[in-house]
Amino acid sequence: MSEDFKIGCGISVVILLVIGLIVGCMIMDLGNKQSFTATITNTVIDDGMTYFILTKTDGSEMVYENNDSLVYGKFNSSDYLMKMKVGSKYTFTTIGYRIPFFSSYPNIITYDLIQ
Repeated sequence: MSEDFKIGCGISVVILLVIGLIVGCMIMDLGNKQSFTATITNTVIDDGMTYFILTKTDGSEMVYENNDSLVYGKFNSSDYLMKMKVGSKYTFTTIGYRIPFFSSYPNIITYDLIQ
């Protein structure tokens, strides 16, 4: 076998592993759809690209992302952020997991104002 062929096979394997990891993470996120009620304590815009919503429920604090989602047809994250008010209570529906190692947060898909 030529050296170029071995290198090409190695690169192909790495690419397939990376693609598999990305697709696997997307499927995992879609499989974890949750609804809950919480009060917004703060909102943060990170580098103008990621919106974070900080919440508090029964003394427990949590951070969620508010990003667009191709799968759920959500393309108005900035509108969500503009309409959500700190101190107000909402029912949220999220997908995804909190994975600190990857700086991954559940993504808010829908919200409804309670008070």
